[in-house]
Amino acid sequence: MNTARFALRQSRQAALVLRGRAAAATPNAACYLSRGLAVAAPAPTMPEPCPTENVNHVRDAISKLLAKDEVEMKPISQEELQMTLNRFASLFEEAQACINDCKEARAGSLEYYEEAFTAQNSVDVAFNAYIDLLDDFRRASDDQIKLLCQDRLALAYSLKCLRQEVHELSQLKQAAA
Repeated sequence: MNTARFALRQSRQAALVLRGRAAAATPNAACYLSRGLAVAAPAPTMPEPCPTENVNHVRDAISKLLAKDEVEMKPISQEELQMTLNRFASLFEEAQACINDCKEARAGSLEYYEEAFTAQNSVDVAFNAYIDLLDDFRRASDDQIKLLCQDRLALAYSLKCLRQEVHELSQLKQAAA
């Protein structure tokens, strides 16, 4: 909770600076040098926001961030982690099938372009699922990481290979056009 108080204090100080009150608090804050002489610059005039309105927005933002951190850092069960891994594996297989369909299509045909587009999208979806898997691994225990690490590394390498294949297909698509 100390970080929330610190952030609230920082936002209040920022609000004071925006209102021009900080210029009165520090004598040199609103001065600039003009031909070697210190000349007082007029403080910028801004409409005064409602002080409770800013505090409420800051409190809401801080509470949302704290709630999000607590949810994200909640330990993940082995079943949830395995479900995420299985979801990624199935999306990976689908992406692989789409790439194979694209390879079977005749280069330059309409079917080839459609298959290449579908393959690119399916690899992107698999990549996003891999990012979700990595987020879940952040919440995993050391034992869970040790248990599933080899599977994750194998799938990551395979995903890298799929991305290279899609890149090669896009190069062929551009050459055919």
